[in-house]
Amino acid sequence: MGSNSSLLRVDALCLVGASTFAFLMDALGVPVAGVGFVDAHELALVAGLLLWSAAPRRCWHRAAAAVHLLFAAANAAHWGSFVSADIALSAFVTTSMHLLFATLEWVAGRAADGVRVLDAPAGAA
Repeated sequence: MGSNSSLLRVDALCLVGASTFAFLMDALGVPVAGVGFVDAHELALVAGLLLWSAAPRRCWHRAAAAVHLLFAAANAAHWGSFVSADIALSAFVTTSMHLLFATLEWVAGRAADGVRVLDAPAGAA
């Protein structure tokens, strides 16, 4: 299993683990998110399960990056809910992790194409 495949697996484990944890915390009555969190955590679970079996191809890395950007944007849009529930620190860490995974997956997608990250674009001097 190559490093790109490992990244997809780690990403999948994080998504599935975090969504499962959020479901358990909700069942115990502990606030874990703002508006629409059940739908977001269900989407994270589905995305994680899909990424677990994904081939390390550019399209899957880009899909993973898009999912994380969607979650980060949703967290930013509902930031007031996190502040109201007094879980802004947790939301900050979660949003940061989404942005980190989005970046890593984007870079891995470029590597899957055989493009080194620091290479200049074609046609550049």
